[in-house]
Amino acid sequence: MHEFLADGFSEQPWWWRDAAPVEQSTCDASGEADVVVVGSGYAGLSSALELARSGLKVTVIDAGKCGIGASTRNAGFLSGRAGVSKQINLQAIVGTEHANRIFAEADKAYDHLKALVSRENIQCNLDSVGRFVGAHTPAAYDKLSKKMDEYNNDGRSNFRMVSKREQRDYVASDY
Repeated sequence: MHEFLADGFSEQPWWWRDAAPVEQSTCDASGEADVVVVGSGYAGLSSALELARSGLKVTVIDAGKCGIGASTRNAGFLSGRAGVSKQINLQAIVGTEHANRIFAEADKAYDHLKALVSRENIQCNLDSVGRFVGAHTPAAYDKLSKKMDEYNNDGRSNFRMVSKREQRDYVASDY
């Protein structure tokens, strides 16, 4: 590896030590399916599960091994509306009404995934604990404040700003 990387550095996610992706079998020899789902991430597998539960014969295909894509490489982070437009001003791009519909759909997807984990008794330590996003400048803090207002406009979300004084309660830094 490179000399600037720490000893023991691995390009593989640490959780693969205990749950590495495995080779999957090939498709059914008959090649018959009512539905073919492309992608074995959160969306693909939960869709396949729902379709199979409704009595359909489902085949899931993926470009690589199941469990090596973005859904398994995100360190376990899940978000609803906070993940939709964190880097853009969605309201400025699509308008407030359309942005609100997108946020509501993201919230539904988040709630659906939590319900799926509960219903299927998936032991993944799912815990809704919130998210701390640090600002590196006063201007970045102001930008985050505007983003918070955008997220809170649904009347159900409870995003809040953390003052510099409170920061140490969340992270071990005064920076």
